[in-house]
Amino acid sequence: MIHYPKGGRCAACAKRLDNCSRLPFHTMPVHRQDGGGVVVICTQFELAASTAERGKPFLNPRRGRRV
Repeated sequence: MIHYPKGGRCAACAKRLDNCSRLPFHTMPVHRQDGGGVVVICTQFELAASTAERGKPFLNPRRGRRV
């Protein structure tokens, strides 16, 4: 089963541009099961200081599309 973080938290995270693919998502609290995957609540989440710092909308470099 694939574990992945809740996307809304990623968009508001101070570390949103970091490569988080090596984080242990399988050990994080489960938010819900979604088809073949599990949505988790990221324990490494840090709220960005301001909306300007969040830079919404932004281009996610790992996915190459707007989030």
